[in-house]
Amino acid sequence: MTDPFAMTVIKLKEMGFFHLLLYILSTAVFYGLLRKTQIFGPPERNVAVNATVSFVAAFMVLAVPILRGIDIVGQFEMFFVQSLVALLITMVGVMIAGMVFPPDLPGHLAKVFEKKGGFWAIILIGGIIVGIIVLVTSGMTNVFFPEGGAFAGISEDLLITIGTILALLITIAVITFFVSKGEKKE
Repeated sequence: MTDPFAMTVIKLKEMGFFHLLLYILSTAVFYGLLRKTQIFGPPERNVAVNATVSFVAAFMVLAVPILRGIDIVGQFEMFFVQSLVALLITMVGVMIAGMVFPPDLPGHLAKVFEKKGGFWAIILIGGIIVGIIVLVTSGMTNVFFPEGGAFAGISEDLLITIGTILALLITIAVITFFVSKGEKKE
């Protein structure tokens, strides 16, 4: 017999509750973006406009996948789970590094990277690469390219080869950039 939590989640899924959660999340994101960017003027004076636009945009986010026949909620389930796993792995790695390395590791790293520069660029590139990996492995490419996927008709070996070559080219470009930047300082 399944536990009560699993039964609750299954019943909520049958009722379409997760579509409602996606709608609420989309509304909140659009509303926050409209307030932050102030496209329609000061947010205090345009609360109704921002709310209306965010409700309509979120409805479109909910309606388009249904009209196109895409299970966007199923794709988001996998995407969020894999994102959470990537985040947890990073957090555990940082905790282990904190136990092994000296106490003032951030200060030491700041001094080292201040001389060499580009620490945040490396973090940003690493984050983008992890994001792309999670996006592809979770199947979210089916949301953006629904007809047979983004890479329909291309063999898996060819995709792996292209990905490896791109990763190597990006690595070479980053190394070249930082080496040339270091030579200019000296």
